Formats: sequence, C-alpha cells, structure tokens
Amino acid sequence: MSMAKDFRQMLVTAGISTPIAISQLPASPDVVIALLETPSWAPQRTMRKGVAVYWLGLQMLARGARNTDTDADPYETVHDLAFQVAELLQGYKGTLNGHDYLDVGMIANPSYLGRDETKRDQFTCNFRVCQGLL
Repeated sequence: MSMAKDFRQMLVTAGISTPIAISQLPASPDVVIALLETPSWAPQRTMRKGVAVYWLGLQMLARGARNTDTDADPYETVHDLAFQVAELLQGYKGTLNGHDYLDVGMIANPSYLGRDETKRDQFTCNFRVCQGLL
C-alpha cells in the first residue's frame, strides 16, 4: 500500500469524515481532501546495512464548498479542516499497513491557495515523512 493510502487510513481512523482522494483533487465532491506523494530527500544510508530510512514527501490539499453570497463562510470551514488534518499528521509516529513511520514533520503551516474556477477555497500543507525499514 502506498504512503498516501496509509495516511488516508490513519485520518479516517482518527475521525476525519471528509472524503480523502489519492494523487489529485477530483472534480467532485466540492469538500474533499487529497493526499499526494511528492519528492523529498534521498534515502539515508549506513555503512553496514545499506538504506536505513527513506525520506518521503506528502502534500495535503483541502478544498471547501462553493462560495456564494448566501452560504455560511466556506473559507472558515475549509481553513479549520486543513488545520485539523495537519495537526493529525504532524508528529505522527507509528506503523501503518506494515510501514514503520518514524516521524512526520510539517514543513510549514497550511497555506491558502486561493479559489478554483468554481469559487471553492483551497489550502495546502507539505510534510517530510521519515519511513524506517522493518
């Protein structure tokens, strides 16, 4: 199972009920989270054992409801969702589907990306993931 799928499972288990897509934001539903695997550093090696840990990149995208004049504030809702997901990922240590995650480090706080072509607010947050070998 991929790292993105591992963390989707972790977020669902932690109580995130928003749909979570892998690799891209789908056209629908409006309110959705996406987890994307991104480049990171080269594996860390040791003299005796070869690769000791892998450094992986993970990006979280969160998109909110369409912003209309009659809606409650969808910006605040997706802002809060992005920070909730980021807090769950930040500092995670544990084993998911046989993969040993030694640490998940947030590179920066969730950032506003703006609105897409259908007036849906979007946030992003990037993480550096240290995966050990079992």
